[in-house]
Amino acid sequence: MTQPEIKYFLGTYDNPTINTFKELSESDFKVCTDSISALEKLSADENLFRIVELNFNDLKAKISTYLASFLDNHKADFYEFSHIFLDINRLILNFLSSVRTFLDHTETRLKRQYGDTSDEYILFKEEASKAYDEHFEYRFLYKLRNYAQHCGLPSGYAEINSHQNGDEFLLYFVRDELLNKYDSWGNPVKKELENQAEKFDVIPFIDTKFRLLEIINKKVNDRVTTNYNKQGQLLLNLILQTKQVGGIPCLIKSIAQGDTAKLTFMWFPYDHITKTTGVKINVVYTNENVQE
Repeated sequence: MTQPEIKYFLGTYDNPTINTFKELSESDFKVCTDSISALEKLSADENLFRIVELNFNDLKAKISTYLASFLDNHKADFYEFSHIFLDINRLILNFLSSVRTFLDHTETRLKRQYGDTSDEYILFKEEASKAYDEHFEYRFLYKLRNYAQHCGLPSGYAEINSHQNGDEFLLYFVRDELLNKYDSWGNPVKKELENQAEKFDVIPFIDTKFRLLEIINKKVNDRVTTNYNKQGQLLLNLILQTKQVGGIPCLIKSIAQGDTAKLTFMWFPYDHITKTTGVKINVVYTNENVQE
């Protein structure tokens, strides 16, 4: 049996046409695919915060749904509000768990990839510490996840208020129940919790926490992304070479044996090429049914 012939190309795909217009050496092809893999890993790392964002949006959407439902009929009773309290708590715990995963993973990733004396790692630690030190909401919710892990759901109740300025959904926690059930709040959180009202709405705390996490995530991402400029520029230059050919730019590996050939495609991560180079990519396909 003859040995397969392996070739590598920069090409385009415009269904049903495959253009293999520029052959690459195996080493050059590997540099290109390694660059794609690096940007794909960067995207995967960023997805952890996306999960935080999705959980936050789920929580806010469910609050809006319950508020709208109540305003439609005004017939919610004790049992329905108990269900609402449980359901919103469930979503809060999902949010807090994803926050903890995001923070722990980001710290570990930056430390392993860049070292604990790197600008990237130090920036993350400084921003996370700043949010913790300057905002009770951030500190309290950080500890609340530990409380839920050891003591279960916080005691409290849901409430919907209607007034001249509009309608609002409130999720009250009971201060003394939180203090009596858990003795590991630590200072200054314990003292600050003691100074809260007997019942307090936790939803604004969630909003503040998410806003602070957005700031941390953006600052760290902006710093880390600069490390991938070389990969982004390389891939951008490849895409520009396909400009006059038409179709979707791609890398192609061809394995031919006898009368058959197997083609493997690798696509360019446009979003992260744009993010790392600052160049907006607008690919126009020649297929009249497909445009970007």
